[in-house]
Amino acid sequence: SVASLLMGWLPYAGVLSVLAAGKGRSQARKFAVTNALVQIGVFVPLAHLPCYLTGVMSWVDLAWPTGLVALGLQTLFFSLPSQKVGGGKALTPMAPKLAGVCYLFQGLRMAAGAALMAKAGHFKEDLQRYKYQYEQRWAKRGIRPGTARFKLAQQKDIFAQALANMGTLAVPAALTLSSPSTGSVAVRGNDVAALLLWGLSYWFEHASDMQKQRWLRERRRARGEEAARLGAFCQEGHWRYCRHPNYLGEWGVWCALTLLALPALAQHLGTTRGQSASQPSAPSSAGLEAAADWARKAVLAGGLASVPLTMYLCLTWWTGAVPAEFYSKQKRKGYAEYMDTVPMFFPQLVSFKGGSKHK
Repeated sequence: SVASLLMGWLPYAGVLSVLAAGKGRSQARKFAVTNALVQIGVFVPLAHLPCYLTGVMSWVDLAWPTGLVALGLQTLFFSLPSQKVGGGKALTPMAPKLAGVCYLFQGLRMAAGAALMAKAGHFKEDLQRYKYQYEQRWAKRGIRPGTARFKLAQQKDIFAQALANMGTLAVPAALTLSSPSTGSVAVRGNDVAALLLWGLSYWFEHASDMQKQRWLRERRRARGEEAARLGAFCQEGHWRYCRHPNYLGEWGVWCALTLLALPALAQHLGTTRGQSASQPSAPSSAGLEAAADWARKAVLAGGLASVPLTMYLCLTWWTGAVPAEFYSKQKRKGYAEYMDTVPMFFPQLVSFKGGSKHK
């Protein structure tokens, strides 16, 4: 769809065009081209072909995190020294290396979970979030299962997630890789803050998933009063404070990657391009150069800001909370009341009388 194209590719296209026009443009182009080819190499065998053969779009849940693993490995590779400084090895910034590790571990955790789901046979039919896509979004546009248009829509939706890995979600990597060598490999305060946020978010997401898995195991064994106590859905641990704490943790991971790229963005925002003082330009030309410089900075800032925004929309609206809760309200007793008393995404630790916490 147009919305997925805007979220998945256009912000990165703007960032890439700016980076490719400046210093290190060859590196930026190489990274963009390599990542695009690698993501296609991941998504075609792991999602596009399986979906074409089985009609199940859930295979993209394996391809997307595997693409993040590939993105992390590429970021680490491109962060290796490529030039000599003072007769020795170049001292490249730590940020791209740290970003590569963050991508890698986030992708590995989710890819391992998806692989276990596939092995257990959960990809024999589509997960609820994709059924919601079919029944509540595509059906309204006349896209029906079994038709060529439906199969094409599946392939387009899978490719939209591939575009996200090629585009918006690669912005932190592209920006950190564009940082010039500083002659120091010291970890900066911003790096420490980003790592702390990433570690906390990673733990929060994993702990939330484990809490729900433990609840599911206990619920299967429970009988009578114990089954009634456990209820029809998980409300233990982090799930008491927001309805999708695992999604909140995942969003925090992307906020951490965004924070990690802020110093690189600041370097670009602090750089003014134009003619040198020895070659003064006419007032009209100077005005155009200033406008172009502001536009360049706006594109870079907007591109990085699109990362947490895109993931928030994805985790709440596109494939996350909204599709899941549509069916939970129908199948799980008391879930509508749970929605009225517990926030969807951001925890509300202090209760206030009146009003719904649905948002």
